[in-house]
Amino acid sequence: MPQVSSGPKNLWGGTPLHVAALHGHANIVKLLLSRSDVDPNSKTNKGDTPLRYATRSGAESVAKLFLNLDNFDPNITNNHGTTPLSLSAECGHVGIVEMLLAMDNTYLNPVDGDGDTLLLVAALGGNEKVLQLLFDC
Repeated sequence: MPQVSSGPKNLWGGTPLHVAALHGHANIVKLLLSRSDVDPNSKTNKGDTPLRYATRSGAESVAKLFLNLDNFDPNITNNHGTTPLSLSAECGHVGIVEMLLAMDNTYLNPVDGDGDTLLLVAALGGNEKVLQLLFDC
């Protein structure tokens, strides 16, 4: 009997995992991640991973699912050079910034395609707590 594939991409390269991560559907993300045919590091046409989608929307419970995966790389950049840490810092998602900073392998000095640093995008976002967290690490 044929099976439904959970990994096909849409026109923009998004997968069911991307959509679930963007909308903060932690139970759906968990279910998808339990399948061997789902790649947690899959990229859209713009190079965005499901973790980046979760950080953009501030979905802390979803971000935590990705960050708890074995051998997961939190530093994957999109085509513009944006990392999940820089995006969450710019968006002011304090909880996700804290989770990423707590990881041993998070790169703290990313520079995106515009030459913007982590501190610059955090200042742009205007969240004082995020800036303080970055200064304290």
